[in-house]
Amino acid sequence: MNSLFFWKSWPKSYKLIFWSLAALALASIFTLWFAYFQNPSLAFTWENLLQIETVETFTHSFSVGLFEFAVLADSLLLFETLSGSVLHPVEWSFYFFLFCLTIGTVLFITIITTLKRFSFLVGMGLFILLIISLRLEALELFGLSNKIPTIITLVLVGGLAYYFQSFRTETTFATRLLTFLSLVILLSVLFLFSSKVQQPFMHVAVNGLVAGMVLCIVFIGLVAHEIVALFITIVTKSTKPSKSALHFFVISGIYFANLVLSYLIKEGQLALDLWVINSFFLITVSAVLAVWGFRQREPLYENLLSSNSLAVYACLSLMAIAFSIMGFFVVTGSGTMVDGFQDLILYSHLGYGLIFIVYVISNFSPMLLGNLPVYKILYKPGTMPFFTFRMGSLIATFAFLSYASSWSAYLNQGYAAFYNAYGDLYYMQGNLTVAEGYFKKSVVYRNQNQHAHYALATIYAAQLDPAKERIEYSEICSTSPSEIAFINLSESYGASGNNLAASVVLIEGLKKIPASAILQNALALTFSKFNQQDSAMYFFQQARSSSQIKDIAETNLLAVGAKFKINFPADSLLMLLDSEKEGARSNALALANTQQLALNIKYTLPKDTTLTVRQSVLLINHLINQKSKTDTALLSQIVSLARRPSNDSFKEALMVSVSQAYYEHGMTKKASELVREVAYGSGKGKYFNLLGLWLMEQNNPTTAAGYFRIAKEKEIKTAPLYEAIAWLEADSLARALPLLESLLQTKDSLRIKTILKILKSKSDQVLGKSEKYQFCRYKIPLTDSSQFQRAINSIQNDDLRAVAILDRSKKWFSLDEPEMAISLLQKIKSLTLKDKKLYDNILHFNLMIIAGQENWTLLKQQLTSPLSFEGRPNEKIYLQALLDEVDGRETEAKQKFNYLANASAQSEEMLLASAHFFLKDSTDRLKPYSILVNGLLAKPNSIKLLKAYVKEAAILGFDDESQQSLDKLQKLMRPEAFKKYVKENPDYFEVEK
Repeated sequence: MNSLFFWKSWPKSYKLIFWSLAALALASIFTLWFAYFQNPSLAFTWENLLQIETVETFTHSFSVGLFEFAVLADSLLLFETLSGSVLHPVEWSFYFFLFCLTIGTVLFITIITTLKRFSFLVGMGLFILLIISLRLEALELFGLSNKIPTIITLVLVGGLAYYFQSFRTETTFATRLLTFLSLVILLSVLFLFSSKVQQPFMHVAVNGLVAGMVLCIVFIGLVAHEIVALFITIVTKSTKPSKSALHFFVISGIYFANLVLSYLIKEGQLALDLWVINSFFLITVSAVLAVWGFRQREPLYENLLSSNSLAVYACLSLMAIAFSIMGFFVVTGSGTMVDGFQDLILYSHLGYGLIFIVYVISNFSPMLLGNLPVYKILYKPGTMPFFTFRMGSLIATFAFLSYASSWSAYLNQGYAAFYNAYGDLYYMQGNLTVAEGYFKKSVVYRNQNQHAHYALATIYAAQLDPAKERIEYSEICSTSPSEIAFINLSESYGASGNNLAASVVLIEGLKKIPASAILQNALALTFSKFNQQDSAMYFFQQARSSSQIKDIAETNLLAVGAKFKINFPADSLLMLLDSEKEGARSNALALANTQQLALNIKYTLPKDTTLTVRQSVLLINHLINQKSKTDTALLSQIVSLARRPSNDSFKEALMVSVSQAYYEHGMTKKASELVREVAYGSGKGKYFNLLGLWLMEQNNPTTAAGYFRIAKEKEIKTAPLYEAIAWLEADSLARALPLLESLLQTKDSLRIKTILKILKSKSDQVLGKSEKYQFCRYKIPLTDSSQFQRAINSIQNDDLRAVAILDRSKKWFSLDEPEMAISLLQKIKSLTLKDKKLYDNILHFNLMIIAGQENWTLLKQQLTSPLSFEGRPNEKIYLQALLDEVDGRETEAKQKFNYLANASAQSEEMLLASAHFFLKDSTDRLKPYSILVNGLLAKPNSIKLLKAYVKEAAILGFDDESQQSLDKLQKLMRPEAFKKYVKENPDYFEVEK
């Protein structure tokens, strides 16, 4: 127990030093392992890139005559991929290494002052070399670029060391250490404020790498035998040891077999996929054993050091420096030196371990065979001196290194790593020209140099030189293949539009790194761009097997399913993937939208006012999928959220998605306002086209034609035909015919020829039943009842005949001539109808007529029947509002009419009923007037609205406006109908004058 907790008997100051150094050593070990498990490194990391594609999804359809219109919405597909970031050197790693080197140097100079004269002189000589290697002249202290700062530093530190060693020998170690620390701090402050270069300590850190590498190599050699020494302790320390020699050789054999396997695999002499000991794990274990085993090594330094604690301090200081510099190279992604250190660790453990076995056999074989406690005298050799072991181990290690590669190759790796660090320094300072020079110099020493090539690629990308950028990434791919290089090279080709080259790069990458899920995912994305569904889905499935990219691959799998509109149900696929990630849920909703499937995914509006990309896409797709179930209060919140500047990127899509939900709720006015804002703000034709479709559905073809014309100018393919149909519906053949003739050369030419044939024909020339129906709809004047009767009598299909009659009846109703509408509608009674949708349309139209006749008893009876109002929310509210008013439920009626007045500006009956209701409120006489004005802005030629407006304007004293509207009415109405209107309203004759 005492050997484990050896510091317990030390003075308090010595314990404090020990724990401080131990903490620093552990921090350096943690830095190494933390950086080691980063993929690919901290200097160039994976960035999650999001690509958004749009897929048109069906929301609903409606018919105008025999023309079918599909209303579409944009669902967003979220594709994810990993991309290599630009080089961003980790500044703190420079400072951490410098801190460890400084503390270690201060410890060493303090220990040197405790040595005897010869050892002191040797130690000071090594210290002088260390200070010289820092190249303090590079700091330009006080503008000096010569060796004077170095000389002054050496005089101050060396003089103080000589003072303690020769004159103040009684000074405690702690006091000496604090004195040197104070001097170093003063010098550091002086360097900081007198240096003429940027970040002076960064320069010292880079120059200190040479000393750090040398000390790290020394430390690796010092502890390389510790694991084999541990085996001796384990087999000979037991209370009743037996077969110690056999156990020692068996354990050592297993250990060396693993090392040899590592060696052979590393050198490419064995192509086995086996787990072998990690080099950094070896050095970590060895370092810890070196600290705890210092008591065993006391005989080695008892004549050199004045205190056992100094050996521990030296070991911990070396450990901190060694692990900090190894961690530095791992953190900065300097693979050349990382490989070099791993080779050195492995070969040192082989060389030192094998010679240590020789050392044990030479000195202690009889004791080992006798099961005696060899560990107690392990460092008290009798036959083979410990120095001989060190020398033999060094030779063996050098032999392994030389067999693997020439010693100059390892030296070049050190040079390459050094110049990489200088390149990073100037890169961080923004001096790309100098940085480029250092990185190129690094490549000269070591072409198999991912860090330098990656840095150069980053610089060339910043300089907008993609050709050079690709050359650098190609060098990495050919000399030291890595996922990040293949990905970035592929993206560079993709950014220039060369997707074929991008895919070739990824395919080549998978040949060299077959198990790379990142490359599989990227290749699948490329296949998706080529519309190769099967290949894309196959590689996404392959990528799912990796935990690193599983979520990304599943997100993409759902996205490609939506893109290619697969038939597998979205809810089942999401359940199968079992993903709760926002990206997967977003794409599942998009897939469900393509399948017209409502997906039960809970959604909560984020509390943060700034939406992320994933949150925005999820919200947009959710609104489209659940448009009928989304609460209008939530829709209002989303609009406010979309208008925030921080959400500008998705404002357009959010506003349109909200408008789709408003439209589904019957709030067509609000929906149109939002889309109109987006349409004129973005200038995109698809939004004008959407406005036109909505207006066609709401029986306002004249205004719809205007929006279709804008959409046509913005090259929306369907817009020209839609505009022509809108003018047909608006009874403007003169405008429709030229438009239709201009479409004769399009893919709809057969359809256009049929329509033109109908429009240019007489009744007896129209042969087909559908052609006869369209002839009735577009060619026969409303007042020519005899020709209409002859035409419908020639239609053999009762459903089609009923549609023709219903269309004509609706036209009379819109002209405010309900008697004519009712008389026509009576003709349907004798027909046998098979189309349920047609039958429902007739029933709903009949309800509107009943409401217009104020037949409340019959209306109540009809509303109690099982008639569906699906897709007609406002109609039901309107009819219930009328009954609430009749039955005296004023509060309920007021609420409903207030909603109807604001929900839609296209329904004349609802606007008129709302205006009529609010006429009772004498406190706000302008409200009913405003309702009528809003209606006329939407439908300026509405006879019903104009009739009501004439009266209301006259009552309010707007005589000119009333007269203008009356004049307009006279032009729109049949003469007999206008006379009837004037006769029924004698109090308003004066406005006619």
